[in-house]
Amino acid sequence: MLLTVAFASTVATAQKMKEEQIPAAVAAAFKAKYPAAAKIKWEKENDSEFEAEFMLNKAEMSANFDATGKWSETETEIETANLPAPIQDVVSKDFAGYKIKEASKVENANSATTYEVEIKKDKEKIELLLSADGQILKKEIKKKDEEDKKEHKKKKE
Repeated sequence: MLLTVAFASTVATAQKMKEEQIPAAVAAAFKAKYPAAAKIKWEKENDSEFEAEFMLNKAEMSANFDATGKWSETETEIETANLPAPIQDVVSKDFAGYKIKEASKVENANSATTYEVEIKKDKEKIELLLSADGQILKKEIKKKDEEDKKEHKKKKE
């Protein structure tokens, strides 16, 4: 089933955190899973989820854990050329004229590996979540909030 969600970008809900603010169980689970991680930055995604952004083997990655230290997912930024062929085919066929701006491999504790791609055409950005065989699992149309535009304009004046 294809889910389409249109949303306006607003102030991010994620809260930056220092490593010493991370629950011990989360920090320990992260270190056990990614002992060679470098340049680690933590955010609290919501009331019960923590995200570490980091570098590992020259790749930008992020991993999410619940407050008890249970791992939920890891995203690894990949070159667009490394996307499975069925995904590249879907983007070129179903989204003609769009260019892939970012691509990530998503490993999830509850499902098969998926891929997230951000595509752009003119001022429109779309984020897609796809299965390895090219099935679109989720589609989000990203739009700039009019309030954000007004706020930016006020700061320039």
